[in-house]
Amino acid sequence: ETAYAGPIIDFNYGLQDNMQLKLEVPWLTLDEDGQEQEDGLGNFETGLKWRFLDEEAAGASMSVYPQIEFNTVSSSRRKGLVDRGIDLILPMQIEKTIGDVTWNTEFGYVVREYHDNEWLYGIAAGYNLSDTLEVLAEINGSADQDFNDDELVFNFGLVKEVSESCAILASVGRSFRSSSSGEPELIAFFGLQINR
Repeated sequence: ETAYAGPIIDFNYGLQDNMQLKLEVPWLTLDEDGQEQEDGLGNFETGLKWRFLDEEAAGASMSVYPQIEFNTVSSSRRKGLVDRGIDLILPMQIEKTIGDVTWNTEFGYVVREYHDNEWLYGIAAGYNLSDTLEVLAEINGSADQDFNDDELVFNFGLVKEVSESCAILASVGRSFRSSSSGEPELIAFFGLQINR
């Protein structure tokens, strides 16, 4: 099967220097072999990121980013585009710059209403090739509560500033495992970031 999310409306607003509000909702399309293509509105996700330590003062930045995701329309659930119920996502993030590379790690837990709870984890690195171009690499995964059933993927990406208020974001990646595992053979993302 092939799943598309686009457009994704992702709105972030800085409430304070160390606090950011997020609102996100995608349009989803699912194309399965031998089945009629389905599309509809994805889950609504909202969260509040709070950076409680700054690297300049503490040697590393640390933040928590609680988010809640819930169904927007029941038709998307009936079509198999989204899972039923509410998810509470509870990640913690640590960021540190070592030399010219900025490292980010994340570890968290997802409490799911109708499905098994999950662990989230990942590590990412970013390097500025120039004042307007950053390249990134990421490994991230999810696992069940006992870490028996997991999915691990990698991504390579870039952020290219076009102007002071606009940037292009792109990435491509896949699962570490073979296609027979049922995990993603290709993950690709393209976005436009507008800062106001």
